[in-house]
Amino acid sequence: MGLQLTSAVGRRKRLPLALAAESLYVGRTTVRVPEHALATLRSAGLVLSRPMIATHAAMPSGIRVGKPAAIPGNSVPGHVRSYQCFGDVLVELPTLCIFGKDGAWHVDAMDGWGGVAPGDFHNSWRSCDELIQDVLDFFFGDPVRMLAKTPRRPRSG
Repeated sequence: MGLQLTSAVGRRKRLPLALAAESLYVGRTTVRVPEHALATLRSAGLVLSRPMIATHAAMPSGIRVGKPAAIPGNSVPGHVRSYQCFGDVLVELPTLCIFGKDGAWHVDAMDGWGGVAPGDFHNSWRSCDELIQDVLDFFFGDPVRMLAKTPRRPRSG
């Protein structure tokens, strides 16, 4: 049985898909990343995707952040690719996702399928400024977190 809404006059209407999905997440607060934060990331040379849908289960209104291969900074050697969400820009992997949910700001670097991969992390911050600093540190600061995501190659012989 699908979700239905009864109007004041008693007629039943189908709830639009976006509203139906949103109603499944009652009690969850989602907030878009403020434009000043996005401008700071862009001014550092990072590329940003359009926001995901607000009802995305894991990362509501999430924005994927990548570092173009053409600018200096941290990267996993030999891992460059294009993503449709970044247009024609080649980015060095990995990318991050940023979003606001449940009163916190989140930086997500979970690349593992079916579990946590080496170097994966998810950080939650109280302020958007902390989120910005975390993203900038990942791409331009201490390379330890980035290097932890370097794929492990099996030993030969």
